[in-house]
Amino acid sequence: MCDLLFKQKEATIWFAATVVLSLALNTVIKAIIGRERPDIHRLAAFANEAGKSFPSGHSIFATIIFGSIFFICLGKLKNRSSKILLGILCIILIALIMFSRIFVGVHYPSDTIGGFLEGISILLLTYPTYIKYQEKSKKTN
Repeated sequence: MCDLLFKQKEATIWFAATVVLSLALNTVIKAIIGRERPDIHRLAAFANEAGKSFPSGHSIFATIIFGSIFFICLGKLKNRSSKILLGILCIILIALIMFSRIFVGVHYPSDTIGGFLEGISILLLTYPTYIKYQEKSKKTN
């Protein structure tokens, strides 16, 4: 993945832009919604988890990271079954992170779903621009 990111200027810029955009959007939404974290059934190691609950930042960033990996690799993989396998693997990893945030007691299920939807929205809104610049770069090389 790192090799793909650093050899493709467009992929690196797109990935960085989605991370920055998701961080900014997550901060604004948390401030607006202001939902407190659950205070029952929290594992001891997470008893003092700071910040607001909605949307889950871990869910957003898992979606951004694994979603970006999927979309960047999508154009590189030739085999349809490899694309499907990568997609399933990315979805499983995102779901595990979402579940872990609920399991440790620092988020409600709606927090993780909201984070996932925010991450997917950012990816789907920015992906066409990434493809446009990637194609433009191929034409000039």
